[in-house]
Amino acid sequence: IRNFFKKERKEENIEKGKSMLEEAAKRHGLPLTALSKPEYVETVCNRYNLKSLQDIYAAVGYGGITSGQAISRITEEYNKDKEHEPVEKTIQKPAHKSSSKKSKATGNGVVVKGEKNMLVRFARCCNPIPYDEIIGYITRGRGVSIHRKDCFSIKSQLHETERFIDVEWEAEVKSTFQAEVHIIMHDEPQLLVRISSIIQSLNISLLRINAEVGDDRTANIDLVLDISKKEQLDSLIKQFRKMPECVEAYRKNG
Repeated sequence: IRNFFKKERKEENIEKGKSMLEEAAKRHGLPLTALSKPEYVETVCNRYNLKSLQDIYAAVGYGGITSGQAISRITEEYNKDKEHEPVEKTIQKPAHKSSSKKSKATGNGVVVKGEKNMLVRFARCCNPIPYDEIIGYITRGRGVSIHRKDCFSIKSQLHETERFIDVEWEAEVKSTFQAEVHIIMHDEPQLLVRISSIIQSLNISLLRINAEVGDDRTANIDLVLDISKKEQLDSLIKQFRKMPECVEAYRKNG
């Protein structure tokens, strides 16, 4: 009887953990297929001394590890893979010969090659900032949507080759852009004060912060920041990772 209930409890934890991980993947913009990729699963198992994907689900379900901890490892491996699969290698050149025409600035820090007075907006799925590698996608009625080249959502549109257009950053971009960062920290006194101090030291504006502390005293913190260029964001994440309390720190959305 004891073994029966133990098995039943484990199955409940597996289902619970699976649901929590899938929700976390959606929040981080990860395809659900990334959760079951053997290389990614192995990374999480090695980090937390687990043996299989089912063990990961169970551990998340009963609170042995947080969904954020598991997803951060998977995200890291997923992003490494994307770095080795640049979009420009899989996207064919658009049918129109825009690259032969003079590039036109849009006023948003982005140059649309061969087009004039194009409405430009920055995709929320990946939040490109200067000087991410970017690509333009011609939307229906909403101008050109600017995506990072490693954005997973744009890859679902690869079959629509005629709607991609070459774009690039201007040599000097004066605008600022929103970027989202997720950090996982061991909760300590004055933690948020020290995080804010690091942000201020790099002349970055903090627009929004959301922090949640779990039963294991691990803080999951989401930051929305005003960033002027990619190097600024990279420096900030490096500073977070140097903090003794830091478990993970990474840029969200792709």
